[in-house]
Amino acid sequence: MEKKNNNTGNKTPPALKTAAGGRQALPKSVLSNEDNGQTARLLKKAITRSISKVHTATRLQLNQSLSRAGIDITPDMYLILRALWEKDQRSQQELADDVFKDKASLTKLVVNLEKRGLIYRTEGELDRRSKIVALTAEGRALRHRVYPIVLDLIETLETGFSTGQLVMMQQMLEKMYARLKR
Repeated sequence: MEKKNNNTGNKTPPALKTAAGGRQALPKSVLSNEDNGQTARLLKKAITRSISKVHTATRLQLNQSLSRAGIDITPDMYLILRALWEKDQRSQQELADDVFKDKASLTKLVVNLEKRGLIYRTEGELDRRSKIVALTAEGRALRHRVYPIVLDLIETLETGFSTGQLVMMQQMLEKMYARLKR
């Protein structure tokens, strides 16, 4: 069943029922700029906005915490280091896949980590064009300073939620991600 949009005379799809209390589908008038701000209101309530706000606030908090501790890395550099702390000596392509970065973005981050003396690159054994990224002693040692900062941030984020809520939230976000990666 469709309902009539009183502002434009166009028909809009029926409301989409969601666990969050029901949201209305975007009206066809969105494309014609005749929705009188309805689209902006719907987008402002979209879950993607909340996800973006949490992502931005988390990166900012991590950046500030690392800076206060005198650790000269960005949140993106932390992701690369964390991947290497989990498994050292990886190809740049494997790292790019693990941290969800394209090769160009990863290369810039790797170069900056290399300049800081935290990692080094060598040629791949089978393919000399392939670069293997590995931690230096300083890069390995940094883990003991960074992990407490990250764990404190995670604790701040998770406080006030039950284990069940956190598991459900993780599952929902992973499901959303899987839909986008199809």
